[in-house]
Amino acid sequence: MLLFLLSAARIAVADKTNAFDNATDTGLVNANASDTKYTGCDNDIPFDTFLNLIVETSKEQLNNVAKNVKIYSNLSDDNNIGRVNGIDLYEQMLQHNLKEIISDIKFNASETFMLDFIDLSNSILGKTIDNMLKMNNLDRLIGFNESSKIRRQQVKISTTFIQNTMCDSLSLCRDINKYSEYLIILLRGVMDLTPPNLKVLFETIPKVLNSYKHIIRTNVNFREYLKYLMNTDSRTQRDALDILDDVLSNPKEAIKNGSKNQRKKIGLLVELFKELDAAYDLNEENNKQWENIALTFKKWLDNGESLVEEALTALIANFWLNMKIWPLITQSKINYTWSKIIRD
Repeated sequence: MLLFLLSAARIAVADKTNAFDNATDTGLVNANASDTKYTGCDNDIPFDTFLNLIVETSKEQLNNVAKNVKIYSNLSDDNNIGRVNGIDLYEQMLQHNLKEIISDIKFNASETFMLDFIDLSNSILGKTIDNMLKMNNLDRLIGFNESSKIRRQQVKISTTFIQNTMCDSLSLCRDINKYSEYLIILLRGVMDLTPPNLKVLFETIPKVLNSYKHIIRTNVNFREYLKYLMNTDSRTQRDALDILDDVLSNPKEAIKNGSKNQRKKIGLLVELFKELDAAYDLNEENNKQWENIALTFKKWLDNGESLVEEALTALIANFWLNMKIWPLITQSKINYTWSKIIRD
């Protein structure tokens, strides 16, 4: 159904702008797809290629969500968590929105449009994941609070994976304007680790921090907390990463959702990352280093535990290279905020 609509969209745009040659109504990508580009577009990406990649990647993520939830929540096949498949719902919602877009005489498949369309598709995907898991009775199986948390985590993981795929495959990338935005991308990749690899991550963190103890100060309380995370279950480990993600991406919500005991510490973490964002210069050298850090993390996530220490070391080393050239007053402020975080 969606493939037919996308073909129809291709024809509609061709009628309005003569943008697409050899338009057919037989599918998303035809034999000439690699040669058909949008006239006046500010990039060389075939429109069919763009649509096909985002739709197929989104469908792949929807299939992965059910598998992930089974693993994360220790659900057996008898629970039939994949009974309701969200692909049809995603396609129907995307179909409706795409129909409205192509009816606009001002429609223009520019890079800006494609980036906005990725956001639109991800918004639809997020709603689809949420509804799909509700319809599969996840609330009843594991409780509303736990279900709500897992649904939110799966939306973060899937939508960020799609953004990364569109950036890596078609160079359709959102600008990164803050240090914390780099960290969010890394965190959401790590949140998707299997339980054994999460365990390896939390076993490696204390080792790497110990190598940089002259930079990142710790105390007994903080080391005990790391030991607790190292030995706890994968659900609690993933929740710790999720809280940190909320601190970076949605600080007001993070403080609101935190328990009474957590709110003070979450507020201090929000303050810490505001200070880091203000100090960290996203210059050419740092952006180049972050490309290498991201590549190391990707190799680790794809290939397993062998690169985890290298990835974490690269992250901290980049932080130290920057911090040591910041004004002393900035360093002191960051160190003071960090000392308050680990104090309690």
